[in-house]
Amino acid sequence: MVDSEFRDHLIGYRLGRLGESLDIVYVLDRDFRIRGMNAAYRKVALRAGGRKWLHRYGLGFPVLDAFVGFYAEHYRRIYGRCLAEDRPYGAIYGGEAGRVYRWYRETIQPLHDGSGLLVTHHLLQTIRRSEAPRFQPEIHRSRDGLVLQCCHCHRVRNCLKSGLWEWLPDLAQDCPDSDISHGLCPRCLDAYYKDFLPQRAAVTDS
Repeated sequence: MVDSEFRDHLIGYRLGRLGESLDIVYVLDRDFRIRGMNAAYRKVALRAGGRKWLHRYGLGFPVLDAFVGFYAEHYRRIYGRCLAEDRPYGAIYGGEAGRVYRWYRETIQPLHDGSGLLVTHHLLQTIRRSEAPRFQPEIHRSRDGLVLQCCHCHRVRNCLKSGLWEWLPDLAQDCPDSDISHGLCPRCLDAYYKDFLPQRAAVTDS
């Protein structure tokens, strides 16, 4: 589905292929309003909140209004930079959705004529709750007795395996809140803060 007034800006793109893609795909104009979306986007919207949700977050919606606080400013900066510098942006992010945890690769590309952005979210992995590990004090608790949880993706650091952070869906019932400290895993540090850090090698954590 594409806004008819914006369709000319998408000349040269394979709209049929994008429309049928399993990736979540949407198009933003320079004001960061949604001007096009594919079937996967609509499917996720319907699953999240039905037709009312799809109508609210449909064509013309200012996408930054879907974010709060830090995330709104993060995407305002990223979208603006992609347009100003005419270069793409990509990151890997994850999050809990009900009884599963999903990892996505997000790609933001300026449109050929500079009129907006093409945004895709490609599903990399789905972890079911039944597949996730349980909290183990000897593994997830540091020497000072704290459990370090990423404030973005909510994974927990494995203190025995360097670089490994794990989704522990039962953490709230297995570990007292007073024992949990918050920080940043390498992957979220790279996704949300790499503009503020010295150049370094790509993140390779699990």
